[in-house]
Amino acid sequence: MKLYPQLIIEALKNVRYPGTGQDIVSAGMVADNIRIEGKKVSFSLITEKQNDPFIKSVVKMAEQAILTYADKNIDIKGNISVHSKQPPRPSFPNLLPGVKNIIAVASGKGGVGKS
Repeated sequence: MKLYPQLIIEALKNVRYPGTGQDIVSAGMVADNIRIEGKKVSFSLITEKQNDPFIKSVVKMAEQAILTYADKNIDIKGNISVHSKQPPRPSFPNLLPGVKNIIAVASGKGGVGKS
């Protein structure tokens, strides 16, 4: 069977993320970097959680789905990429109109508690 990226994506649509029931393709967990070189396939899964408790089992399920759906005689490498969403930066209103920069000054002497 000839391997191509769409076939791999179709196989990955059969993998459900635990607890959500949603497949990993619809959930946006499959990166666009599916590589096929002869009988070697590599893909990446994207997670937003640094220590996702399910991600390793999802990678194993994805590898098994590719073997089952596409071809049993291929070498598969599943990678994990963690992409955390950056929290929005707080927008500060112009607290001091006309002031461009603020410099904080401290003595660093620590003079509390000495007698």
